Amino acid sequence: MIRCIEMAPGEFEVSGRVDVTAVADFRSVMQEAVDCAAPLGVVPGAVVRVDVGGLELVDAAGLGVLVEMHRRAGRAGLRFALRNVSEPLSRLLFISRLYRVLSVEQPQIGIRRELAPLPRTPGRYLSGDSGHFPGAAVPRVIVA
Repeated sequence: MIRCIEMAPGEFEVSGRVDVTAVADFRSVMQEAVDCAAPLGVVPGAVVRVDVGGLELVDAAGLGVLVEMHRRAGRAGLRFALRNVSEPLSRLLFISRLYRVLSVEQPQIGIRRELAPLPRTPGRYLSGDSGHFPGAAVPRVIVA
């Protein structure tokens, strides 16, 4: 089962196993995530960030979906970036040379999430473990 949670506008966390048997579910979940972030395309420099740290396995079919979502986000005027890339996925990106295509953001070392400064842009944000900010909506969960 593939699970995708919208943590903030344009920021998603995915989890599950992405292999040839689950790639259709992964594609539909990622399409919905990118389409959900599409209105951000009017903002210069807007990025769709996908935290892939919760993915147990990603095979070549899953890489194809990530490239497809990179292109889909580009058509919507958005950048597409991966976060918390595991060592096996990082090796797969290197071997396939997709690190040249897909943007990988490095985690900010030394900054604990609960101590990191809050974004100054208007919108809905979800605080890590301490609940919601005032006026924030419940995060969207996409399960396939």
